[in-house]
Amino acid sequence: QALKVAMVEVGVVAPQGAGGPAADGCRHLCVAAGGDVAVVVDLHARRFLVESVRDLRTYDVVVVDVFTALNNIPSHLATREFWLDTWHILPANGLMVANLIMDSRLATMYSQNMLATIETVYGRCAVEVLFRDRDMSNVLVQCFKHSRNTGTIYTDEHNRADTDAMRSQLE
Repeated sequence: QALKVAMVEVGVVAPQGAGGPAADGCRHLCVAAGGDVAVVVDLHARRFLVESVRDLRTYDVVVVDVFTALNNIPSHLATREFWLDTWHILPANGLMVANLIMDSRLATMYSQNMLATIETVYGRCAVEVLFRDRDMSNVLVQCFKHSRNTGTIYTDEHNRADTDAMRSQLE
């Protein structure tokens, strides 16, 4: 069975059609006529997500690859509400992958706040800096949809690390 992928990307033209984007007229990412891949232009990304949530459409993978410049994504796509919409169109254990531009040390306020915003929705995510030798880099953020439990912090007074580790092996 083919994966259903929603791709939110700048610079891609999403052809019109009753069944969603179709292969004819696609400039950058061509899809099968079945519409298993949705390609969304930046200006319509929020609307696509809102309509997908409203229509109960789900996608196995949501790819977010949007930029306004060499150092950030459009501000209306950087909010908790945007990331919540990506979360809502994923099935349980669905995958969201974002290609972001950030400082390679992840030390700026923008980088820290962006990652914190995403993780308030998804919980812990995998973060990979692609070009550590540059000031700015592509940063891949990969998050699975599961419960948004942020976990319990281990302290000297309340340390269940050993018990949690044993439970994890049984799951």
